[in-house]
Amino acid sequence: QLTDAERDAFADAIRRLTIRYDNLFQTSFPYSAGLHQRPTDGQPHPEWHLHMHFFPPLLRSATVRKFMVGYELLANPQRDITPEYADATIHVTVLPDDEATVARSLEGLRRSAGFMRSQLGRRVRIHTTPELRFVHDTSVGRGVNLSRLIDEANARKADE
Repeated sequence: QLTDAERDAFADAIRRLTIRYDNLFQTSFPYSAGLHQRPTDGQPHPEWHLHMHFFPPLLRSATVRKFMVGYELLANPQRDITPEYADATIHVTVLPDDEATVARSLEGLRRSAGFMRSQLGRRVRIHTTPELRFVHDTSVGRGVNLSRLIDEANARKADE
C-alpha cells in the first residue's frame, strides 16, 4: 500500500507525464492506464513493485477514443473490431475506366452498400460489420496503358 506521500508523488508523476505527452504532440490526448497489484496468494512478495502500463495513443488520432479501457488493456479484448477497423475501404477496378462509367459504377456500389453490409454481417461472425467505402482503383488501367506503351516501343524497335 502506498503512503500518502508516495500516492501524491505518484499522482504528480502521472500529471507531469501526461503534460509532456500533450506538449510533445501539441494536443490533449486520451490516455489509458492499468495497474498491477502484488499477488494475493497470501505469500510475501518482496520482489514485487507497483507496475503500471501507460498507453498514450501514439499510433492513432488524438480524437478517436479507444474502445479498450480498464481491464481489457491488460487482458483479452472483449470485442472483435476496433474503431480503426469499423470502416472497410474496397478498391474497385472499372473497365472501361472513363469518368462516366466509373461514376455510375461507384454510385451503384454505394447504393448497394447497405445490402452488401447486411449480407456480410450474416456470413462473418463479428460484433460490428464495417461500413463499406468504395474507391476507384486505377492500377489495372495504368498497367494496361503501360503494356501498350511497351508494345509500341518494341514494335518501333523491330521496324528499325
